[in-house]
Amino acid sequence: MSNVMRWRWGDSNPAQFVAAADAVIQSGDLVLLNSNGNVEPISDAAGSDLNEARTNAWKRFAGVAMQPSKAGESNLLRVATQGVFEFPIEAASTPKPGDYACFAEMADVSDTLDPQLLKSGDAVAYGPGTFVGSLDEGSALVRIFSFLERQLSGEAITPVTDATTGTASDTLAYAGATYPQSTINDNFSSLGEKVNTILDALAYAGIVSQ
Repeated sequence: MSNVMRWRWGDSNPAQFVAAADAVIQSGDLVLLNSNGNVEPISDAAGSDLNEARTNAWKRFAGVAMQPSKAGESNLLRVATQGVFEFPIEAASTPKPGDYACFAEMADVSDTLDPQLLKSGDAVAYGPGTFVGSLDEGSALVRIFSFLERQLSGEAITPVTDATTGTASDTLAYAGATYPQSTINDNFSSLGEKVNTILDALAYAGIVSQ
């Protein structure tokens, strides 16, 4: 990866952070704020699988690095927390304006996020923001939105943990006169899945926190 000036227009509302001591950051990288308050590339996001890594990166997504930092330097970095930026997209992605931009997987490292690549996502996609335009040669314009810019209101709402052993679906089944436990479990599982989907959407929009 190389240093790239990705900013195209809009107020970048820059913030300044110290780079993590072991982080290698290029200009144009998508970066997150770690638990120590330092920035590192989203490729360092921890997770048991790719989806968990995406979720964790999104929760601490700081913005786009406007300066580079080498390993061991712990430089002060200027990070854009909003604005419109140009990023390459996965070959199979066909984003449309208004689609969610999703963090993409690194081509040669499984379950690791690429700090300079995006893809189009389905429904609520954990990523830096939304696509606002497509360009030639596999790139697109993205309006980023750092977690620092989200206006979270109220106490955090914990997602529902489904321990029913039921199977979720889009239909609440009639339990009948005998109330079979499997049907009741399926119905509760379906409701729990919908609640969590709504919570994800509200959290993505910055209306609630999780």
